[in-house]
Amino acid sequence: MESSKRRPLMDAQKGTGHWRWQRISALLLIPLSIWLIVSFGNVVYNEYQQALAWVSAPLPGLLLGITLISLLFHGHLGIVVVIDDYVRGPWRKKASQISALLTAFTGLFAIAAIVAILITK
Repeated sequence: MESSKRRPLMDAQKGTGHWRWQRISALLLIPLSIWLIVSFGNVVYNEYQQALAWVSAPLPGLLLGITLISLLFHGHLGIVVVIDDYVRGPWRKKASQISALLTAFTGLFAIAAIVAILITK
């Protein structure tokens, strides 16, 4: 069976790019996740103002934004594969569109929240 027939949302040419981006985002998330766990471990017991000051600093704010966007992107890539593998019929395209919209809205909300924190310093 031809790859484009098995995965209509990801044709044979896009499959390699999809696989590559999923691996790149996974590799990017390894150090970012370690940083996030260690940083939150240090910040979690602080007072609200100290935690806000930490998030408002340029480097933690930037890394937090990159982590959130990478997590959303990586999750969306995985969900597209699940949709292609398990959703049949007319719902396949709708499910993929809903996933893309939810990912986009969540990403925009995360970026807006981080920008709001950074500019209200």
